[in-house]
Amino acid sequence: CIATCVAVNTIIALLLQGKHDLSSDDSVEEILFEAAERSKRYLSDVFQVNELNKYMECKTFESVQCNETSNMVYTFKPLGSAVVGLRKFNESFQLCMTDVIFEGGMASCNAIVMGAILGCHTGYKMLPKKWIDGLSQMHKDWLNSKLNCLLNIMGLP
Repeated sequence: CIATCVAVNTIIALLLQGKHDLSSDDSVEEILFEAAERSKRYLSDVFQVNELNKYMECKTFESVQCNETSNMVYTFKPLGSAVVGLRKFNESFQLCMTDVIFEGGMASCNAIVMGAILGCHTGYKMLPKKWIDGLSQMHKDWLNSKLNCLLNIMGLP
């Protein structure tokens, strides 16, 4: 869903800009509000807008219903998981990630989206060293090439 991509990318862009005090619940809510407003432009009916609102308002992983089988492959669920992760983030990337994974369902999708957003929130230094060290050389090389492309786009060394 394009709206989901817009919401996720808006959240990431706003986090990377560093203009919000992420220790403030109000700032996090401002980010989420802007992401929702931008993504609504790509929804064509009231049902879709209501579904987006439902997942943008989630405050617990249980409210996302990650393991609900009727809507398991649903782009709003990873977005909802990321929203919950951003709202409840408590300085432990690893704990937040394992919480969403243990919810089940399409855990890999939910963790990927939430991990991207929480990674932008925390920065590289707060990622679990054990997880980084556990990457294969092939995956490290791939990630480094993506990071270098981003740095080149940003004009950074």
